[in-house]
Amino acid sequence: MTSTTYQDKIDLPNGWKRVPLGTLFNLEYGRSLSEKERKFGRFPVYGSSGILGYHDNALIAGPGLVVGRKGTIGSVFYSEEKFWPIDTTYYAQLLNENVEVKWLFYKLTHLNLSKLNMSDVVPGLKRELVHSMEIGFPPLLEQHRIATILTTVDDAIQRSRQAARETEQLKVGVMQELMTKGIGHTEFREDPDVGTVPKEWEVVRFKSIIELIQYGLSYRCDDNYHGTPVLRIPNIVNGSIDTTDLKYISLNADEINKYTLHSGDLLFVRTNGQKNLLGRCALFKEYPKGSLFASYLIRVKIKCDVISPEFILYYTKMDNFRNLIEKYAGGAADGKFNLNTESLKSLVIPIPSKSEQKQIVEILDAVDRKLSLQRQRTAHYEKIKQGLMNDLLTGRKRVKVA
Repeated sequence: MTSTTYQDKIDLPNGWKRVPLGTLFNLEYGRSLSEKERKFGRFPVYGSSGILGYHDNALIAGPGLVVGRKGTIGSVFYSEEKFWPIDTTYYAQLLNENVEVKWLFYKLTHLNLSKLNMSDVVPGLKRELVHSMEIGFPPLLEQHRIATILTTVDDAIQRSRQAARETEQLKVGVMQELMTKGIGHTEFREDPDVGTVPKEWEVVRFKSIIELIQYGLSYRCDDNYHGTPVLRIPNIVNGSIDTTDLKYISLNADEINKYTLHSGDLLFVRTNGQKNLLGRCALFKEYPKGSLFASYLIRVKIKCDVISPEFILYYTKMDNFRNLIEKYAGGAADGKFNLNTESLKSLVIPIPSKSEQKQIVEILDAVDRKLSLQRQRTAHYEKIKQGLMNDLLTGRKRVKVA
């Protein structure tokens, strides 16, 4: 097995050296510290998946690096302060004073150490293989500059993620307020199934607002891009249709017409054995055009003169709805949950006036748009970071050092 990776084989720029990682640091074993043994303090305790808790004592001085040895093999974590790496990890003991720890963190992350797992029987990261990997090693000042640039981008990513988390929390709060108190109401009542609702709202069973309910097709689909797209459970994400993993099928015209989705159709996940996915819902709009839907999904066409599918979509994200799903779906003999058409018809939902539905949907859509923009911004920063890592950590592009 070769110990170098493609990015390290390129011609090195002036001032860089090709060195084995083992000349820069040794990976040393962490030390066991069970949850019972920990005494809460300010020092992070690291496992191979990250921080497991905190302890009143530290094993290693910071700044330092933790590398996953077992479990999440090859994961890399940076700690600015003192820390305790447990026995499923290694920590990096520096051997060279001309190493910037933060630069080394980014370099090891970029090398994707998980590929060095050499055992199917007892999975683990062999430190000898890490030590033997040869890399391009820049001067200390250049390391520092590279680390500063990447840290700046990382900080922007973290701020963007935090903003998205806060908006997600805002959305949950706003949705709870609107779906229980509506807009401008002063009188409320308690319903045994849906909880608090405005007095003027109706509470009805799904069967009274459904125009069509239908299981999906059970034919086998594949990756034949010349067929008709078929939506499956993995395509139902965050209330929308995710097209990153589409399958296709070739059917006759009658079968296609029977299972073709139309704008405004709601798709419910009916089963796959996972309780957390049961009842997940998405609204089909127009894309991908001519899509069909698979057997683990239920298509529901709503009476749009009574209630908007957008309002229903938001309501399906409420805890009350999730509780009803579990109540009416129930578990099969094998312990798996299943939502069928009859149990779906039995679910209940509160109905405001059409004008109030529209107002509620517009407010929640606005929050969703903000959240989408924040997620797009985060993805943009992550793409920038990946490009910078590919360029700066390999020497393809140089940074100016004052």
